[in-house]
Amino acid sequence: MINPRDIKNFNRLVKISEKRFEETYLETGKYLISSMIINKNRFVVGFNNYSKTHPFTLQTKHYIISKHAEIDALSRWNFSQHLLYNSTIYLCGLTNSGNFCISSKPCNPCLTKLKEFGIKRVVYSSNLENKFTLNELFIPNNINLKNKFD
Repeated sequence: MINPRDIKNFNRLVKISEKRFEETYLETGKYLISSMIINKNRFVVGFNNYSKTHPFTLQTKHYIISKHAEIDALSRWNFSQHLLYNSTIYLCGLTNSGNFCISSKPCNPCLTKLKEFGIKRVVYSSNLENKFTLNELFIPNNINLKNKFD
């Protein structure tokens, strides 16, 4: 269930996203999908300047191919990896008009990767028929921590 802490964290992500969107709008001009992983007062933010890509594609020196925001956040996580277990990831999508995207729900390959890392909850925005909502998904974790992080 969405709680006041989720709303506070999501608003924090929106503020970060709006600033990032202003900085990158001229480069992309379409959408900005942002993600923020939070656990035990540690957080990291990831971005995708919306382009249709496979979620696990990396940037190269010669051309830019962006990762999905969830994968970008996972790759930026520089705390102990076991702290990802049971954490929450927040997803926000903004359009160039400053509105929320129809949905920032993660795709299936990204959900699989989040599950691999033990992330427990996904809180994402949707804006269907101009009605903004925050939604949540629970990811069943069936990983063995001893094998995953040792």
